[in-house]
Amino acid sequence: MPWWAWIVLGIGLLAVELFFVDAQFYLVFIGLSAAAVGLLGLAGVHLPEWSQWLAFAVLALVFAGFIYPLASHWVFGGGWLTGALEGALLALYLWLALKSAQEHPL
Repeated sequence: MPWWAWIVLGIGLLAVELFFVDAQFYLVFIGLSAAAVGLLGLAGVHLPEWSQWLAFAVLALVFAGFIYPLASHWVFGGGWLTGALEGALLALYLWLALKSAQEHPL
């Protein structure tokens, strides 16, 4: 498949997961795998058709089978990243407020 078809497939899988189906974020990681294969083609790595599908399958298995359970346990299962998202958002809000105050003083 051409690189753009992989990226369209990845975006389509992401959209299906986010708007239509609740597959517990597995489609997100499969969509990211498709987009990663498309980005390889966009970067100039020309792979034969069979190796594109092999790369997609391996990435999807690694993302959905290893990275997703590990990361979800760290974030949602009471692991060490449980409060990290809130802390990161708070830091982002504070940085934006300071940046805005510097650009537009009273």
